[in-house]
Amino acid sequence: MSITVSLIVPVYNGGKFAAGLCRHFAGLHKAIEGIEFIVVNDGSTDDTSAQFRQFFNEHPELQAQLIDTPNGGVSRARNIGLSKVRGEYVMFMDHDDNVDPPLMTDLVEKMKRSDADILQFNVDARYPANEDEVIGLADYMDRYPFWSCVWAYIYKRNLLEKAGLKFIEGRIRI
Repeated sequence: MSITVSLIVPVYNGGKFAAGLCRHFAGLHKAIEGIEFIVVNDGSTDDTSAQFRQFFNEHPELQAQLIDTPNGGVSRARNIGLSKVRGEYVMFMDHDDNVDPPLMTDLVEKMKRSDADILQFNVDARYPANEDEVIGLADYMDRYPFWSCVWAYIYKRNLLEKAGLKFIEGRIRI
């Protein structure tokens, strides 16, 4: 099966959220063909890693990776996740976030139809706006400055790779 979307989730001491996130992964897997989950455990000192490992072992149908790494901060964890993606599109979420499966399905379909490099979506809305607009990257950058929340976008993987885009490590820690 080809991978359509790679969802990167950095986690630090997220054990209390792990069960809910795992249920969420199962729902996304059912809704989106070709989704992979990359969980980067950023040196957690709780049972985060054990919970994800158990869930992934019990659900081999999921395309899932658990990467344990010494604590280095959220930017480093995201960069590690980026180095492992196989999907055409890349998304990020935090361990306490929730993306509605039908919404994510719609977003991925919009990316495919529009051949956009980046799709920004409203994190407060359950469903995307009714009007679509396709504009070039330069126009987008002029009209809409980026938010600081990386999880409000879907990125085309080859854009990130061609531009060599990475997170600046050491600036933000989780």
